[in-house]
Amino acid sequence: MAPVREMKDSLVAQQEKLSELVVQAETLIEKLSEIGTNSDGLAAAAQLGRLDLVTFLFGIVGVLLIFGGLFAFGYVKGESYSVAKKTAEDIAEKRLADLIGEMRDEFENIKKLRDRTDQPSSTPAVANPRKATAAKEMSDNGKG
Repeated sequence: MAPVREMKDSLVAQQEKLSELVVQAETLIEKLSEIGTNSDGLAAAAQLGRLDLVTFLFGIVGVLLIFGGLFAFGYVKGESYSVAKKTAEDIAEKRLADLIGEMRDEFENIKKLRDRTDQPSSTPAVANPRKATAAKEMSDNGKG
């Protein structure tokens, strides 16, 4: 007999809930009829007090969006700084390697030129006869 009693209690509880819902629906219908038939939904929501909840929810969403925007700005700023720093380091390393290579080539060229000028040649090529004469005079005088 216990299952029958439980079912009866359940039905009674559901009937009570249903009667409460009917009372709420009647109250809502009365308030809507007080508003009038020609008014819009916004006026109805204002009289029922629903706009306060909507305004509160929009305020909460706005505050969350502000904090989210600040967080996103900080994150993007930090990421862009780290990417820019890494890119600058890479470019600096490449440029430094290029400069070292260029300087090494220049030093090799200077060394080759120095080695060529240090070795006496049997037949010097003279492009300017005045310089050759001046060089010969200097060597004859013992200055060169």
